[in-house]
Amino acid sequence: MSNGAPVPPRRAIRRRWSHIPRMHLSLEQLENNWAALGHAERLGLRPNVTLDINFSVGGLFDPDQNARASLRAFLKLARQWVERRGGRTAYIYVLENRLYWRW
Repeated sequence: MSNGAPVPPRRAIRRRWSHIPRMHLSLEQLENNWAALGHAERLGLRPNVTLDINFSVGGLFDPDQNARASLRAFLKLARQWVERRGGRTAYIYVLENRLYWRW
């Protein structure tokens, strides 16, 4: 029932597009990776090794929530290990989304 007062406008629902799983990298993500590669090149530390880590196979509890923190911890320990042996590191990483298939 209306009392004659104007109806307040409905707020537009804003989606958080960054949290929607996608099958590809965005243009912004690609630009960030190219910038990181250029920075590593300028430092003389061109990345030349690839490493794939599958957190769900490794027994990580709730990989969707803990993958970023686990990756940061891994990279920190790897950097410390390399630096203790007199080396320098540069890394570029991409966290891939977990895909859910519906049949």
